[in-house]
Amino acid sequence: MSKAKARLAEVAAKARELVERDDLSEEEQATKAALLEEGKSLRERLSQEATVDEFMATISDDAKDAPAAERKTLQIATDETRRYGVVVDREEFGKAADAMKSKSREWGFDVRYKAVGAGVTAETNADALDFQGDTAGEQYGGVVSPFYFPGIIEPPTRTPAIAALFAQGSTDSNVVRLVKETVTTQGAAATLEGVTYGTSKIEVSPIDFPVRDITTLLPVTEDILSDIPAMSAYLGMRLAKFVQLREEAELLDGDGTGAHLVGLSNTDGRTISAQGADDLATAVMKLNAKVYKNSFLDPTWVLMSPTTWALYATMREDGGAGTGTFLAGPVNLAGQRNLWGLPIVVTPVVADDRIFVGNPAAGMVFRNGGLRVESSTGYSTYFGEGLVAIRGKVRTAFAVFRPQAIGELILGS
Repeated sequence: MSKAKARLAEVAAKARELVERDDLSEEEQATKAALLEEGKSLRERLSQEATVDEFMATISDDAKDAPAAERKTLQIATDETRRYGVVVDREEFGKAADAMKSKSREWGFDVRYKAVGAGVTAETNADALDFQGDTAGEQYGGVVSPFYFPGIIEPPTRTPAIAALFAQGSTDSNVVRLVKETVTTQGAAATLEGVTYGTSKIEVSPIDFPVRDITTLLPVTEDILSDIPAMSAYLGMRLAKFVQLREEAELLDGDGTGAHLVGLSNTDGRTISAQGADDLATAVMKLNAKVYKNSFLDPTWVLMSPTTWALYATMREDGGAGTGTFLAGPVNLAGQRNLWGLPIVVTPVVADDRIFVGNPAAGMVFRNGGLRVESSTGYSTYFGEGLVAIRGKVRTAFAVFRPQAIGELILGS
């Protein structure tokens, strides 16, 4: 067995052990993600090697005389690789692809080519996501069989970033309660002898942050999961990303009504500032000073959209004359994503007319049980219809301890 196959077997065994557990720590979840990524890379490498080996076997005069021991070794390696969800044999992969094409289009799976520019992306149109499109005609009327590259290409999706800006916590309840000082009357003063002391007042109150469910459900056929070995892992990965993207949207723009979290842009007591006549960099510095004045916490990050980042990165030191040095540095070097020494986090989930600054101590993201992806045939009438329901779920609370440490800059005003 080659080193790559041996390593794949080792990685798959470790990954399976973690996948089968529901109580993973954050470190174990990171380990699982790293193992799956390494397994994917090894799978592609083995697939390419197998394709080359198959081609060489077809043109070799000695192929028919290959020792039986070598053929047995190749078969064992192929079977072992397939056991971990990798199809490296072209004929077998073709059969699996044909089986997948025969499934009902009702459930949104089809290996036919997708028309370019159809505009279906996971983050903007997740509820309509499918893999159907215009069928490309096969050359020579199907005389030449197409080669199916192993694996499934996912659409482009952003990496969630906002949750990582705050401390992470866990809870086993459906509410996170803080006891917070809500009323303060400062009565301390210089007092003459015999004069009544001034009275101070402190009141504390419980503040509740509810744990909200962020979920999604994907129905698929049992045959799809059986015919395509890698399909189950792929769908689990995609549903997990859907849930993470929805959680990120809630952390930023949730309005607190119904089942929604209260996001950064709707947090009462946050520090708000307008750009006015200032340039972008000056306006951000003034907001940082205002945040510190209100919360006594220095901002440690800046959050903005890609468009706003491009606007800042192309600003020049001469104030717009077009000849000065770019603020982000020379154009032949990578742009430095920092502003006033603070790292800039760029994500399209932020509106182009907003910039946020903040400190991790301003709040905390709590999760009850972590992100879970599960499947069952017991949903509705699925068992009698040969269907499987795959669901993704995370239970999240966003507790903001010190809202004054969250700053929002309104651009263009």
